[in-house]
Amino acid sequence: MNTREHIMEVSMRLFAENGFESTTVRDIAAKARVNLALINYHFESKEGLLRQLIEQRAQMMQMNIREIAADHEMSEPDKVKRIIDHYVEKLFSNHLFHRVVYQEIFLKNRSDIHAHTHDIFAENARLFASIIKNGVKKGYFAPVDADLCFSTLRSEEHTSELQSRETI
Repeated sequence: MNTREHIMEVSMRLFAENGFESTTVRDIAAKARVNLALINYHFESKEGLLRQLIEQRAQMMQMNIREIAADHEMSEPDKVKRIIDHYVEKLFSNHLFHRVVYQEIFLKNRSDIHAHTHDIFAENARLFASIIKNGVKKGYFAPVDADLCFSTLRSEEHTSELQSRETI
């Protein structure tokens, strides 16, 4: 893991545990054992660090969905299953990241980061809905509101995250 990735991992842990507002760049530098200037060099600001953290992780998920959606060998039910399995695996293996994202989504303190995060998830929803729509056309699925399917999946993810916060 390079220094930049290490700073992102440490900041994710601190943001998840203490919240973005309560975590200072000095806290991150001390915990990561790096010079404060190095954080500013890589990310320009604490907000820049949060933005890049969310962007990097969310785009990895988006890339996975794009690959699944583009796989012409896989049926639509198999694509949906793979996406759901991937979401669930990421939710449990990356619970700190999800806590940070949900803090941003629910608190809406940084409108630019909130809007950017929403745009990434909206693209994921569009890709998922297109798989559902193709599955309906091919007769794999009963006619459904494809957009609502992804929202339901995300709602379940939100519920799981809130429940895991209560047990921590």
